[in-house]
Amino acid sequence: MTRIRLKTRYLIVIPIPGLALAAAFFLIFGSIGLIGLLFELAAEGLNPSETESIQESGIIIFEVVEYVHNFLIGTVLF
Repeated sequence: MTRIRLKTRYLIVIPIPGLALAAAFFLIFGSIGLIGLLFELAAEGLNPSETESIQESGIIIFEVVEYVHNFLIGTVLF
C-alpha cells in the first residue's frame, strides 16, 4: 500500500501540461478571434452599408464578449 501511495504523487504531473496547453489555446484563440473581428469591423467601417440594423450591432457586441471571455479564461487558467 505504501508503494502505491508513493507512486501516486507523480500523477499530479499529468494535469499540469494539459492545463498549460488549455490556457495557451484559450489565450491564442481569444486573441486571434478578437483581432480578426476588429479587422472585420474596420473593413466594414470603411464601406458602411445602409442595411445595418440594431440586431447586427447586438451580434457584434456578443462576439466581442465571447472572444474576451475566451481570453480571460485562458488568463485565469495560466
